[in-house]
Amino acid sequence: MKTTNFIVLSPGGNDTAICTKNIKSFETRRKINNLIMKSCPNVEQVGFVGGGLENPTLNMAGGEFCGNALRCATLLLLGNKPGEIKIKVSGVKEKLTAGIEKNGDIFAQMPIYSNLSKITKDKENYLVKMKGIVFYLDFGSKTFDKISEEEQKEKALSLIKKKGLDIYPAAGVIYTKQKKSNWKILPIVYVKKINTLFLETACGSGSTALGLTLALINKKSINISVLQPSKQIIKVNIRFDGKKFKYAEIKGKVKILLKDQIINY
Repeated sequence: MKTTNFIVLSPGGNDTAICTKNIKSFETRRKINNLIMKSCPNVEQVGFVGGGLENPTLNMAGGEFCGNALRCATLLLLGNKPGEIKIKVSGVKEKLTAGIEKNGDIFAQMPIYSNLSKITKDKENYLVKMKGIVFYLDFGSKTFDKISEEEQKEKALSLIKKKGLDIYPAAGVIYTKQKKSNWKILPIVYVKKINTLFLETACGSGSTALGLTLALINKKSINISVLQPSKQIIKVNIRFDGKKFKYAEIKGKVKILLKDQIINY
């Protein structure tokens, strides 16, 4: 019997468990993922950190990319002190920049394509391909508060399969609408390898997909605040020169919920 420590954090919602051991075996990561989700039902995703500050890495249980997990890992790696790191993250080839600002906000570079062709229109909706994950943005917003959570998830998974998005490591449907000066999202994400489907309480990647789409529609760089199902805000910064996307970043507060948890596997 082996053990690993893990910490549960909340990056604006979607409680995330970070294991302090980088486990390369997918089958072992999947086993630990299932054990943690069973012992901590509020946890929506599990990541594995290794390498220390010299060569930091973050691998998600299903090999997908997750921006909010990256922000959680950044807090742990930097000891919740201002600073910046370059980190290798699953689902992405290049290292990403992440860090902690003096005001306590934790930011993470998001892995985007510069090419505008990665965003395609589907009637009033949009398909956004990012590195490690793909999103279908539904601007109709009829799913908000109209049906149960299980029905929302079934509807989203059906749409993911209908659009052929289940071939990607992770795929999500983002139901969205504008709420006063902010945007509001309802994110439902499917991770293929570990067969999880969550109506997430927050989604950094989905918020970024919305930001990219709005930058394209408005033909300019934007900063937006996106209201998550957790009622918390994730800020999105998109740099766009009218021809290419230059940079994308999410930021906000991250809280530690549970420390020094141990799982046997």
